[in-house]
Amino acid sequence: MTASEDADTFEVLAAQLETEGSLMDADPSQGELPDLDPTLVPADVRAALEAILIVASDPVAPTVLAQLLEVSVETIEALCEYLADSYAQ
Repeated sequence: MTASEDADTFEVLAAQLETEGSLMDADPSQGELPDLDPTLVPADVRAALEAILIVASDPVAPTVLAQLLEVSVETIEALCEYLADSYAQ
């Protein structure tokens, strides 16, 4: 893939994310996923998420965080709950 093709692909994905809110097809009939254990996520992913959240001047959508860190939205949500709980202590 050339740089131009990469840029075109990025633009298509960004537009899709903007209009649909997700790059993955959601199937609401599947029900909820089981609770994820955030301690099983690699430490570098947890650290990167925490760093992004600390320096962000505006709220960052879970879908964007999931894309940046290459994990699922469910993982991001579990990690955010974990971080919130750890800060509350």
